[in-house]
Amino acid sequence: MRTGKRVQNSRLGPHSGPITVDGAGPTGVAKVMAVSPDDFAHVGTPIIRGRGIERRDSASPLPVCVVNQALASHYSGNGDPVGRHIIQGNRRYEIVGVAADAHDTMSFPASFGDNLRSGASPTYYPAVGQPVGQYPLALAYQLLTDGDPAAVLPAVQTAIQSFNQRLTVANAWALHDQIRRLTRSERVVAQLASVVGGVALVLACIGLSGLLSHVVARRTNEIGIRIALGAQRHAIASMIPHQVRRSS
Repeated sequence: MRTGKRVQNSRLGPHSGPITVDGAGPTGVAKVMAVSPDDFAHVGTPIIRGRGIERRDSASPLPVCVVNQALASHYSGNGDPVGRHIIQGNRRYEIVGVAADAHDTMSFPASFGDNLRSGASPTYYPAVGQPVGQYPLALAYQLLTDGDPAAVLPAVQTAIQSFNQRLTVANAWALHDQIRRLTRSERVVAQLASVVGGVALVLACIGLSGLLSHVVARRTNEIGIRIALGAQRHAIASMIPHQVRRSS
């Protein structure tokens, strides 16, 4: 089992605050989530430019961060943001990499996660261990398991309790469960559309059957005469669908 961890400000949703990027004009708003080394590899988020957060960054006296594409394009356009600095309050983070946009579906609490129907929020990711502001922080672990995620939760709780009995797991959920929650309305609409489509198909079949019966009833005498005169069965059988198509 591999682990990666994210730290974020639960009081403000993920911590959102004003920032500036040197040489990029006015102040904007961005989310910040501190991440552990190799976090992007654990969750499958590719690094588009530069590098990700490494172990040396946590203890480094020079704060660094990775930004997502949404933040990079907003402040840098088509330019390269690597080497520039994000300024948040009295803190200055050097941008060392650009990560692909990814929706935050694992926020604590869950209601603070990104809306999957909108674009990703501009976000920057300092290293865990670096200061991210004077805010109360909530620690979230992301566990990648080979089996049922629910099966490892008791072991996780036990491990945390063995470290400090006052610590508890406030919330725990599987990623697929979180995605199902965030896409509930889309799934309801899809199910309703399937039901409506099924009803429409049944009605169409009933209508077609009624029209076919009507055509056959009107031409019963004609069909009998054609058979008496030696018409082939396949000719009779093909005559009815042609009549149905003309009638419809």
